[in-house]
Amino acid sequence: MSGKCTTKDIARELGIAQSTVSRVLNNSPAASVVSDATRQKIMEAVERMGYVPNANARRLAQNKSNIIGLVLPGQYMYGDGVALADASFSKTAGGMEAVFRRKGYRMLLIFNDDNFIKNRDYISCLKSRYVDGLIVWGARTSENYWNETAGMNVVMINSKPLPECELDYIGSDNFNATYELTKKLIEAGRHKIVYYDGYQGISISEERFAGYKQALADSSIPFQEELCFRGTDYKAQLEDIVELKKRIPDAFNAIQCLNNSLALVAGLAMHKMKLRIPDDVMLAGGDNVNNMFSQFRKWRFPVMSFTPPYYEQGRLAAEWIIETIEKKREPSSPREHFLPVEFTNQQQYGEIEE
Repeated sequence: MSGKCTTKDIARELGIAQSTVSRVLNNSPAASVVSDATRQKIMEAVERMGYVPNANARRLAQNKSNIIGLVLPGQYMYGDGVALADASFSKTAGGMEAVFRRKGYRMLLIFNDDNFIKNRDYISCLKSRYVDGLIVWGARTSENYWNETAGMNVVMINSKPLPECELDYIGSDNFNATYELTKKLIEAGRHKIVYYDGYQGISISEERFAGYKQALADSSIPFQEELCFRGTDYKAQLEDIVELKKRIPDAFNAIQCLNNSLALVAGLAMHKMKLRIPDDVMLAGGDNVNNMFSQFRKWRFPVMSFTPPYYEQGRLAAEWIIETIEKKREPSSPREHFLPVEFTNQQQYGEIEE
């Protein structure tokens, strides 16, 4: 058959009403009166005649697209394409994909850049039904505009705006994760613990820093602001840590890092200063995600760490958003769920410069 096949063509071919064909293909409630034999003939004709549904027409007819947008940080946070290379994101997306495939939804990647904010796409894509809902991964604490979507189909995951977020949120128990690691450093006799964070501006940063401070307080160790190196430039923070160690050799004997990537660069810096790990400086990190720059190195040093349940976060976020879209959940106050982490004592790779 030449040209694009339509529901009118199928109806003419089978000698039935076009409305009957549309009801069956759109799976509308009115299709329940169509016999199984007619349904079978329609589906066979669809296959034989090469019918391809018009996505926009179906979306308007059903007021539903069966597409869920996954919003990722734009260049302002990660730079060109780095978010897609983040192992934690890929594992989280895997959990989502398993649910979407089973439930008949597709995933659309959306990058949160200047135009996304300026044009208020976070509102328009929902109101236009371009997508049925949004899962927002790794939001910054400054992104308070997300509260404009309160009451819409939006789930925050991994990080969220602060101080208030009137949206469903799924994250890891970052507070207790860093609390437990810091306590382990203290139990190992390390009472001068640096806190190293080059990712300030996400809720994970605030949660983990709070866990560090609480562990000190519960161990009757005074909090020292001068041992905290936080900001958005991890290289600058590391230079300050190295300078402190050179200036005051016994200033610290452990470093609690926000994640394993920072633990890697901190460990290399300590090694270049001829310090032994963990004898001279113990290291603790987080996330337990292999750093692309740490692979295939010969030298190793131990890093206490933990693994967030990324796949489970993604799976649960997908379940939540579909529940909301399909109205299987009565409207209520925003949900917030923190999943427990798994602690590890891994060997992290490093690089030696002889």
